[in-house]
Amino acid sequence: MILINPNPRYYIRYPQLGLLYLAGVLEKENQRVFVIDVFYSYYKSYLQYVENILKPEEPLGFYVNISNLNLVIQITKYFKNKFLNNPIIWGGPFPSTANVDQRVLESVLEYADYGFIGEGESVITEIAKGYDLDNIAGIYYKKDGKYKINSSAPSIADLDTIPFPAWHLVNFNSYIAPTRLPFANMITSRGCPRRCIYCTHTVFGYKLRLRSPINVVNEIEYLFKKFGIKDIHFWDDLFTAYPERVKEICRLIIKEKLHKHIRFALPNGIPADTDDEEMFDLMKRAGFNYITVAIESGVQDIVYKLGKNLDLRKVNSTVQKIRKRGIIVGLYFMLGLPFDDEESLKKTIEFAKSIKAEHAFFWLTLPFPGTKLFDIVEKECRFLSNPYMGYPTYEEGKPVFENKSLKVKTIKYYYKKAYREFYFRPLQFIRTLKSIKRTSLMLIYLIRSAFLILCRGRRL
Repeated sequence: MILINPNPRYYIRYPQLGLLYLAGVLEKENQRVFVIDVFYSYYKSYLQYVENILKPEEPLGFYVNISNLNLVIQITKYFKNKFLNNPIIWGGPFPSTANVDQRVLESVLEYADYGFIGEGESVITEIAKGYDLDNIAGIYYKKDGKYKINSSAPSIADLDTIPFPAWHLVNFNSYIAPTRLPFANMITSRGCPRRCIYCTHTVFGYKLRLRSPINVVNEIEYLFKKFGIKDIHFWDDLFTAYPERVKEICRLIIKEKLHKHIRFALPNGIPADTDDEEMFDLMKRAGFNYITVAIESGVQDIVYKLGKNLDLRKVNSTVQKIRKRGIIVGLYFMLGLPFDDEESLKKTIEFAKSIKAEHAFFWLTLPFPGTKLFDIVEKECRFLSNPYMGYPTYEEGKPVFENKSLKVKTIKYYYKKAYREFYFRPLQFIRTLKSIKRTSLMLIYLIRSAFLILCRGRRL
């Protein structure tokens, strides 16, 4: 099986963990497997490579998210026209919403032969071995001209039973982020019990399942000894949900002396009211050097509407407890929400400026099908393109919808204004500059981002 991840034009590029996990399972079953990241700038040469290695009737699997959907459609159509007998499979967050949104199902099956719902490890080998589709849980397809969705595949209860991602299939030199190279990303848990309206739970669900600390540290050790990895970014939805588990992971990292070689970061955001100083102490000792906190809005009422049980008065305390230990902090905000107007955008910018942190990231709101946020936008706002075909304008730094109070021009104005006002303050400039002295890649990233935002208006 050939597994493909079409990458949009993003500066930061991570290995696609979902495909690497599937590859690990396939290899355990002695199945032939390739993992290919198709970087947009030279994806045509990758397509030629796929054509050269593709065997008759061998499945092609695609990782599909709302951010790369438009590119996946292009590449899928290319292969479908040339290789009629090779099944096309779509998996990932976008196709997984088919059981809650009929239009997603129709969109997927317009291009693919079948789609996955949820975790794919339990069914991928059945696909590769050519089992009868009717007997494979967690997939959907067309049969006799009708749509058919099989029963859901059960979630994997014991994550330690899943093989490590097939890291040997990755060319680490192909990936880049504002960190030390080579780097890798990991996920130590699946699922999130929180009910934020902008998150999709269709892949991992609401139940939080955890890898054991020893299993996590064994993978860290493997990445260091086998590939010389210098930085690892944890992409859990809720890494700090159980502080005692985080402490145990940190103690094991220290015990194995891995902290002397590897730095760790949490770029996916932790709850902004996390308050366990012993955990922060151990994270610092274990080599954690960067943590982001998810705030989303500087208006308390909007925070509650987003489903976040967060008291904004607690945010600064959390941030300063982390920074006091020498850990760099980034703040996450969403702009152009359906609840926003000009006044709320001004308040969000002012709130961001009131927090002493090294970085702030202001994201244009991106509604995912299958979420409550998507339903609100569809009902009360106006999409600027067909969301079931992807959001091609998002990559250009443009909103994908507008509400009654905010038009596109206004959202773009406040998007640029947020970055200007946060970073172009003397003390903030010095604070940010100090935080990037350890890696020139971060400096290059910020200069490039500043150019795109200020001169061309594109997103980070």
